[in-house]
Amino acid sequence: MGLFDLFSSEKKKGSQGEKEIGRELGIHSLLGKHGKILRNVYVPIGKRTSEIDLLFLCQKGIFVIESKNVAGIVYGSEWQKDWTVLLFGGSKHLLYNPIKQNLTHLENLNKWLSGRNVPKEAFYNLVIFSDKAKLYNVTWMNSDTNVLNVNQLSAFLKEIWKEKPDVITREQVNELAEVLRPLTKVSRKTKEEHVQWVNQVKAAEDPERE
Repeated sequence: MGLFDLFSSEKKKGSQGEKEIGRELGIHSLLGKHGKILRNVYVPIGKRTSEIDLLFLCQKGIFVIESKNVAGIVYGSEWQKDWTVLLFGGSKHLLYNPIKQNLTHLENLNKWLSGRNVPKEAFYNLVIFSDKAKLYNVTWMNSDTNVLNVNQLSAFLKEIWKEKPDVITREQVNELAEVLRPLTKVSRKTKEEHVQWVNQVKAAEDPERE
């Protein structure tokens, strides 16, 4: 079994979380809201790629989503390098700050889309934990950032749709989806190289961190 196969096995749990989020987004889109959902978007950054778990494109903006399918009590703030996950069995694990992690994805996507008249305020940094996670004292200040559980997503989107003005047109939503869709269909080689890079960064910083 190769490195990519091992990583694919580990990602099954994460993929389930992404599917749950995708279902919620799909329901929202069916309720009279126009939106496009893209999963596993590999954004080119030089010779490497930045993998976005999910993108939700709609008139209200571009929601860059980081999915965390963990079970336990989660502690952390926007400014900390690492967050803590207290498993229900009692052990603790470090989790790289998902707000910072996803902000990097957002910034890379913003650069890649430069020249397509997408306003900066269109981008949302959205971190979504599974309902098996209890968010305890998780804090942030940026208005374009949100951390929530899957079961809070529908209400969150309804509030956005009610309170926020349109920042891109329906036509732009369709155009951006077509431009970005090829980035969901990258080669196995690209995925392998991405995995190797992520593992190298993780090992260099802290091999015990998830």
